[in-house]
Amino acid sequence: MNTEKKLIIKRLVIFCALAFAPMIIATPILCQIVGGPLFSEENAVSPVTAFYAMLGMCTPMLANFLTRIITKEGLDDPYLSLSFRNGKGKYYLLSVLVPLAYSLVSAVLMVLI
Repeated sequence: MNTEKKLIIKRLVIFCALAFAPMIIATPILCQIVGGPLFSEENAVSPVTAFYAMLGMCTPMLANFLTRIITKEGLDDPYLSLSFRNGKGKYYLLSVLVPLAYSLVSAVLMVLI
């Protein structure tokens, strides 16, 4: 394997570890605090559940920055900008429309069943 592939694999492993580890560690701790599952009808809007959701949304961004710092790439171009050139706009549109379609289909199925 050439050195560029090894570096990419190293970056991916570091990113995945940093992105998933906080949630893997926080889940059992927060379940003990709540005294049961984090998402249920009794505690759907509890502060612990809101903290858990916030943590889950922030970890990929933090993992991106930490990975770039650990691998000494620097923060000059973290690849977090939108790029509509070269036909990439369709992917941004699909990333919004596909989950929306899944939600609508799920809602329709819940009403029908």
